[in-house]
Amino acid sequence: MSMKWTPRHSRSLASLLHAGCSTAECAEALEVCETTIRRHRKRRVVQDRLGALRAKDLADEYYEGVAAVSEDECPYHGAAITARCWWMAGFHDAQRGMA
Repeated sequence: MSMKWTPRHSRSLASLLHAGCSTAECAEALEVCETTIRRHRKRRVVQDRLGALRAKDLADEYYEGVAAVSEDECPYHGAAITARCWWMAGFHDAQRGMA
């Protein structure tokens, strides 16, 4: 089962938590995601598009690894976190420009 994530789904961190998913891995990954977004926003002023794309690649690799840990408990976990990170950090714009 999969779900298509849009900016509407990404407005709050709480929207990524699913009923019945209270695993430590999920909570930790969400916290790391929020920290990554804050750091990226601080550096964004001096980053160019290529830098943002490289940051996206690194974030994608990390969150895919985290999602694999708790995939059984929360089937949308990895997709939700990755979509939110890309959207909140402006990666959706970078992807659109490279498509």
